[in-house]
Amino acid sequence: MKQQTIRREITFKGTGLHTGHPVEMHILPAPEGYGICFQRTDVQKQPVIPAQACYVAHTNRSTVLALDGAEVGTTEHLLAALYGMGIDNAHINLNGPEVPILDGSAWPFALALKDTGVVVQQEERTYFTPQTPIFYEEKDTGTSIIVIPAPVFSVGMLVDFTPRLVGKQGFYYSSAIDFLQDLAPARTFVFLDEVLPLLKKGLIKGGDMDNALVIADQEVDAADMRLLQMLFKDSARHLHTGYINKEGLRFPNECARHKTVDLLGDLMLAGKRLHALVAAHKPGHKANVAVARMIRNQCLDNESSAKI
Repeated sequence: MKQQTIRREITFKGTGLHTGHPVEMHILPAPEGYGICFQRTDVQKQPVIPAQACYVAHTNRSTVLALDGAEVGTTEHLLAALYGMGIDNAHINLNGPEVPILDGSAWPFALALKDTGVVVQQEERTYFTPQTPIFYEEKDTGTSIIVIPAPVFSVGMLVDFTPRLVGKQGFYYSSAIDFLQDLAPARTFVFLDEVLPLLKKGLIKGGDMDNALVIADQEVDAADMRLLQMLFKDSARHLHTGYINKEGLRFPNECARHKTVDLLGDLMLAGKRLHALVAAHKPGHKANVAVARMIRNQCLDNESSAKI
């Protein structure tokens, strides 16, 4: 299959989830072999940051790339949309430190990519098949990811938040799944009792109940309720035990689907698409990026060996 880029420029305006900064982002066509790169246009050096695992600065609540003192955060939903919609090459300009959160999913990005259309380029797309299985484990959290060589790409996802409301959920992704309809709409999710301390510290400045699935499975006291009503106004009227967004769930297993979105976006940092089965249990950005680094290193080792 040939490499692809977008047919014309796409513009998004929104707010960063963690910083609360307004941001304007432009996705531009790029030549074959370019890959995906971000550029901060609001800083002096305007560094171009390749979407590769070696440029990950940290994974605290999102995946953050950095170069020459400039950061681009919350990259995972956009990268997942680029993966799912078949885009190999794109240059992304933004005038702020975060990709806009929009509705908390990859859906707005995927819809825009579909509407814009693609340009099929001349060079072949290259895939990477691991020579041996890749295994990552965090014994303290029970997180594990294994990457097994396979003829095509697929993901088996299992999340386990027992005894919380989400409980255990699973999802299987392959080329037979319609990314736009069945995966992209799944939103990022937070537990209200975990996010309240962050809200009090001003650490989630761009969050509201329209850009995340908020889970309230524990009682909210009167003081916290007043804070939520002050921050979210009309949306806070929907507070009750369960999923508190006006829209409700988009899928019964929306949390497992969104974890799959995050994984796809983070694995784009390996720099190549995979021919592999990825089995993930309770993954997060830290684990996803660690695996992307392992894949990237194995890929680079193979390229070096081929040149000898």
